[in-house]
Amino acid sequence: VETDDYGNFLIKDVTNKGESAFLQVKRSGKFDAFRRFGVLEGRHNRTVIKMQDKTIAGQLTASDGGRVVDANGAFVDLPPNAIVDADGRPYSGTVDVAMAWIDPSSEDLPEIMVGDLSGLDLEGNRTALTTYGMLQVELLDPSGNELNLDEGQEAQLGFPVPVSMQGTAKETAPLWIYDEDLGTWVEENTATYENGQYVGRVPH
Repeated sequence: VETDDYGNFLIKDVTNKGESAFLQVKRSGKFDAFRRFGVLEGRHNRTVIKMQDKTIAGQLTASDGGRVVDANGAFVDLPPNAIVDADGRPYSGTVDVAMAWIDPSSEDLPEIMVGDLSGLDLEGNRTALTTYGMLQVELLDPSGNELNLDEGQEAQLGFPVPVSMQGTAKETAPLWIYDEDLGTWVEENTATYENGQYVGRVPH
């Protein structure tokens, strides 16, 4: 469905599997938004989704790699010669790095977060999550086409932890990746707490 001019939408007469629904929202200039929320039969089930601006935080050359830092201090480090295009071919040109950090201390976190605070751990069990921050990242060529890391390559990500939450930050924490096909967070690696940030590595 398409929303009206004010962003309102209504999906009627849906046959739903299970007790939750998964929505994906797209709009030009915004990061795709994802939301999983509980639904009850025969009711209006309401959710509010705020999309994040797809802001280009910086540029680098794929052949050289390097670090891009956004205005909040979140960063992504890309190794040299590690980028491929949508067809899996090596890419050596300019890379635009779009980033949006989601502040875990925001009052509107339920509206801006990706998915919900649940996920599948390394054993495939569903578990409740606590977030110290989320980071949306896309790699684009100058024409806006999506790029990705080559197989076997990893990027390093840094997530700032708000001062109000630093007292409870553990030395290490699970690092979760949002699986857009499954519509849920999936545990993938471990992040380390360093100087007010969680830092971890991801293969895509």
